Amino acid sequence: MTTRKEQWAEYINRHYKYFLVPVVFGAHKLFFFLTDPYSEPLRTRTLAENIVQNIGLIFFSFIIVHGSINITNRLNVKLPWASTPALRVIVQILAQLMLATIWIFIFQFIIVIVLFDSNIFKVILSTELTSAERFVIWRFFFTSSVISLFVSLIITGRNFRMQTAEMKIQAAQLKQTAMQAELQALKLQIDPHFVFNNFSTISALIEEDKALAQTFVENLSRVYRYMIQNIHCDTITLQKEVKFIESYIYLISIRHSNNVKININISENLMQKRIPPITLQLLIENAIKHNVASEAKPLTITLFAANNTLLVSNNLQRIVIPPYSSRIGLENIKSRYRIVSGKEPLIVETTDSFIVELPLLD
Repeated sequence: MTTRKEQWAEYINRHYKYFLVPVVFGAHKLFFFLTDPYSEPLRTRTLAENIVQNIGLIFFSFIIVHGSINITNRLNVKLPWASTPALRVIVQILAQLMLATIWIFIFQFIIVIVLFDSNIFKVILSTELTSAERFVIWRFFFTSSVISLFVSLIITGRNFRMQTAEMKIQAAQLKQTAMQAELQALKLQIDPHFVFNNFSTISALIEEDKALAQTFVENLSRVYRYMIQNIHCDTITLQKEVKFIESYIYLISIRHSNNVKININISENLMQKRIPPITLQLLIENAIKHNVASEAKPLTITLFAANNTLLVSNNLQRIVIPPYSSRIGLENIKSRYRIVSGKEPLIVETTDSFIVELPLLD
C-alpha cells in the first residue's frame, strides 16, 4: 500500500510540467534580479505595469516549459541520444535558444506595446534610450535564454531518468521471464525421473499379483496427480509436501518392502514453511538409487527439521558398481532453490551418512 508521500510524488511526477511553470517564473525573476539588483526597482513601476509584466512572464514560462517538452520528445524520435550524442546536444541547444528568442520577442513586443505604446524594434533602436534602459532589455534576453536552457536541461534529465528506470524494469522483466523459463525446464526434468523408476515395479507386479498391481497403479495415479497439480508452483508448504511423501511411501514399500525405511520427524510449527515442490521425492529416489537397500542392509531415510532447515539424511552404503548418474536430481533441486530464493541446499557427506540440508522458505 502506497503512502501519502509516495502518492504525492507520483502525482507531481505525472503533472510535473504544471509544477515547472511557477518554478521557471520564480527562477526567471530571481536570476533577472541577481544580474543587476539595483536596476529597475519595483517602486519605480506602477501596480498595473507589474501585473502586466508578471502575467506576460507566466505565459512566457508556460510556453518555454511546454515548448521544451515538445522539442525533447520530437528529438528523441528524430535524433536519439544513442545515435549521435554530440549532434543532439548542438541541435537541442539551438532549438531551445530559437524557442526562447522567438517568444522573448513576442513577449517583449506585447509588453512594450502595452506599457510604452511603441514597437520593440523602435525601442531597441531608438537613440532616446539610455544605456541603462537598453541594458535592461538585453538583460531580459540573456536571462530568458539561460532559463530556457535550464528548463531543457531539467526535462532532458528527467527523460534520461525515466528511460533508465524503464530499462531497469525491462531488464528485470526479461530476467524474471528467463528465470521462469529455466524453472519450467527444470520442472520438466522431474517427470521422467519419477515415472521410469516405477515402470519396472508395475511390470513385475502385473505378473505376480494383479490386484496389488492395480492398487499400486491407483496410488501411483494419486501421487502423479499431486505432481501435476503442483508442478507449476515455485514453492509449496512443507505440510503438503510431507502429505505427498506419506502417500509416496506406500509406493516405496511395495517396490522395496522393508528394505527401505522412511522416518519423518518434523514439528507442526514448521509445516507452513515452504520448499520447491517434489523436492523430497527426488531426494528419496536419489538415496535409493545410489545405496544398497536389502534385508541385511536396510536403507534408512530420515526427514527432520532443525534451525529453520529441513535435513534429509540416509545411512551411506554405496552400491559397489554405481549406476549411471546424470545428477539431474540434486542439480534440479539446487537450481530450483537458487531461482526461487537465491539460496542453495547444503550437502554433507561423512563416512557413514549422506545429508542434504534444505533451507525452509517463508
